[in-house]
Amino acid sequence: MREAIQLHNAAVTHRHIYTHTGWREIEDGDGRRRVYLSGNGALGATGVTVELERELSRYCLPLEPATREAQAEAMRASLRFLEVGPLELTAPLWAAAYLAPLAELVYPDFVLWLYGKTGTLKSTLAALTLCHYGDFDDRALFSWGDTVNRLEMDCFLLKDALIVIDDFAPQSDPFKAREMERNAAQIVRNVGNQAGRGRLKRDLSMAMTYRPRGLVIATGEQAPDGQSIAARIYTLELRPGDVDLERLTAAQAEARLYPQALAGYLGWLSEQWDHLTDTLPEQVRALRDAARATLDGMHLRLPAALAQLYAGMDLGLTYAVAVGALTEAAATDLRARGWEALKTGSEAQAQRVERERPTLRYLEVLIGLLAQGKARLDRRDGLAHIGGGVAGEEFLGWYDTDYLYLLGGPTYNRVARYLRDEGAFFPVKELALRKFLVEERILLTGEDEHNTDVIRVGDTIRRALRLDRARVAELVGELPPEQGAV
Repeated sequence: MREAIQLHNAAVTHRHIYTHTGWREIEDGDGRRRVYLSGNGALGATGVTVELERELSRYCLPLEPATREAQAEAMRASLRFLEVGPLELTAPLWAAAYLAPLAELVYPDFVLWLYGKTGTLKSTLAALTLCHYGDFDDRALFSWGDTVNRLEMDCFLLKDALIVIDDFAPQSDPFKAREMERNAAQIVRNVGNQAGRGRLKRDLSMAMTYRPRGLVIATGEQAPDGQSIAARIYTLELRPGDVDLERLTAAQAEARLYPQALAGYLGWLSEQWDHLTDTLPEQVRALRDAARATLDGMHLRLPAALAQLYAGMDLGLTYAVAVGALTEAAATDLRARGWEALKTGSEAQAQRVERERPTLRYLEVLIGLLAQGKARLDRRDGLAHIGGGVAGEEFLGWYDTDYLYLLGGPTYNRVARYLRDEGAFFPVKELALRKFLVEERILLTGEDEHNTDVIRVGDTIRRALRLDRARVAELVGELPPEQGAV
């Protein structure tokens, strides 16, 4: 039957239907041409069919070239977005809008994470940024409540574009809280590694892997836990009063011009794509190395994120000068202020990554449990103790002038349980934690492979983890005061 249909329909019309956004090389009468796919067609070619899923249908850009005056007007409107709040807040968002189309050349391996208290206009600001790609508001965003499969597919289909995932909010149900944390960790790791989850079909052959191909902006009342996750996100904290409401209202009124600004920018990019292919990756590497030199000790991923965002900002400003929306002097000033704003944000994120170190989390929770009386350490001579006094207190070990002697498993389990009760989780297994404690000179190397020491307590011999008390105090402060001392 199939052969008969093929023989009798030799003149069948072939159509290419694209179901994603972003750059694509297509065949036309003059050979291959690079075009940018949008929900309503292709910038740079006619007769190209794009059929996005209904949830993606707002991604629509003007297809007809605008006059130079119209391009300049649209770009000036886009630049005024930078005035809606502090440059430390608006510069990364604006840069992200102009970085996303460069993902084929400089893949943004981080998530831009906008967080703050409810009512600080996080979703509104993210939606305004997204208006560069179409007609959006804060009700038209993807949600962290969507399934991780759905979000992975969206990140794949929205190639060379922004995607906003909204509302990472605290959950009162511990199960829902852990599920949201897992989903966020999955998406952040996918973005950071440009990876997707491998799947098998029913016949056990490999299914297609959906890797992220754009730039993800996330919003929430908080950011996800874990040092490895924190290193893959660039956080922007939004505080009450940061957004200028009058300027926000004005920006929303002219957001209809943002798609024209981006469409003009895309046309400008396509004209010099070969040149950018040869030069941009090396420029970003040089910026990354410069950032590492000035931000000593920072996690290696953060200077790369800074460099990538600056590249987006730099090219956006270069285009603004090219169409007459900005003078070269004004662009130079904005570049300098933008670099400082991005550097300030990177420094703040570096501090957050540092606070998420598993060793610090472990020690901070331990000190907190002792201070609240939910856990207890006994002095080795038995004449005093630290902590305790609360029903259900847990005994976790001993101490003396120089060391803490912790029961490894019980202490780890108590710390992990405390975090679970708070809707968080401890990011590493117990043996990995011990390794990190040794590397940071907190845990003294023990006599066995598990780094435990044999100690005498009264008439008994016990095995315990021996922590340097001075080093603990250096990192997280002194232990709570003794009780019961004579």
